[in-house]
Amino acid sequence: MYYNLYRSLYGDFLMELSDILIKRRKELKLSLREAANKIGISHGYLDKLEKGYDPRTNTANKPTPETLALISKAYKLNYYELMIICSYIDLNELQKISGV
Repeated sequence: MYYNLYRSLYGDFLMELSDILIKRRKELKLSLREAANKIGISHGYLDKLEKGYDPRTNTANKPTPETLALISKAYKLNYYELMIICSYIDLNELQKISGV
């Protein structure tokens, strides 16, 4: 069963990817290194994603759709909801199309 991000997406606000990653890792009781290994990325990159920005450049992190797929599988999160959170899919357009 996949963890449902419905409340964070359709509630009063849209959660940041960094908040979701930290919350889910803690729920799974994984260290940063364990989580990164489970996902298939470096612990340094996961740390940057959890911070929400690259401390060297002070720019926001936006993982690729491929990385989001790895996160989705490892953390049992809905891939399409992660794509919405990272602005690969526009939530307003999706709502117009689906009539939600």
